[in-house]
Amino acid sequence: RSGFEEVLAFDIGPGGASAAYFVMDDALQSRLLLDPQVMVSTDGGYSSSHPRGYGAFATVIQEHVMKRKALPLQEAVRKMTGLPADTLRLSDAAFSATRRGRLEKGWAADVLVFDPAEIEARASYDKPRRFASGMRWVFVNGRAAIADGKLKSRFAGRILLKQKGADQAEKP
Repeated sequence: RSGFEEVLAFDIGPGGASAAYFVMDDALQSRLLLDPQVMVSTDGGYSSSHPRGYGAFATVIQEHVMKRKALPLQEAVRKMTGLPADTLRLSDAAFSATRRGRLEKGWAADVLVFDPAEIEARASYDKPRRFASGMRWVFVNGRAAIADGKLKSRFAGRILLKQKGADQAEKP
């Protein structure tokens, strides 16, 4: 069994779970993050009034990578980018199914340039829409959304769709 399977079987129980929240036990959170199959995600978004909408990913780097040293940076980045993109088969259907989640020739140029020691989740319950600090450059679809740490474009991205695989029938 993987660490994730052990946690599901023994720590969470037969009722199962669909997510592991930051309010959970820290030791359990760290165990889950170490499993190679566990992805980092959030249900918070642009219009979210919860701090996770603006701080979930920075929190992983700040707390689990830098402070606790529970997860290597490269693995944290993979869990937030390539693993979810591969698992969900994310692509940009409007532009010839451009693949996402990795730095590869022909793939979408979604790139973050940062110093992990400078990453700080700044969103709070009082101010849930505060951007994390430490992101020097953010490119979405090859366009700079943040340049030299300053916001340039709030809407550089677009909706991504799950790429149809051989196992999925076309819908009429």
